[in-house]
Amino acid sequence: MRSGVEKRAVSVVHEYTSVRQAARKLLQSSGFNVDTFASVEGFLESGRVDRTACLVVDVEMPFEDGLLLQGYFACTGRRFPVIFVTASPYQNVRERAVQAGATDLMHAANGAQALLDCIGSILSLKETL
Repeated sequence: MRSGVEKRAVSVVHEYTSVRQAARKLLQSSGFNVDTFASVEGFLESGRVDRTACLVVDVEMPFEDGLLLQGYFACTGRRFPVIFVTASPYQNVRERAVQAGATDLMHAANGAQALLDCIGSILSLKETL
């Protein structure tokens, strides 16, 4: 695990306040340390990037693209799991996410338990590495 990483720290980047609030409540109730951000820029400027063990980010936000964020991390050598969330039914979104290095791509309709299971599995796997 990277130096400075909080092993249960999850950062959520999503444009909608209601989604961020629901994600915070869900993840905190499951024992995760959660930070939420309305934008990629807010996340990058927060000082929380290096403490993040897992990032949950909307694939397509106005003026921003979660996939570009993943590309930025790859270029700067930052490596941590990224779960992309989308409401898009299009296969090309999945293909783009996988090409960008997504750990997982979840459809928003998959629900809260699917997100918890995914994050739990990822962070458990990281602890064994």
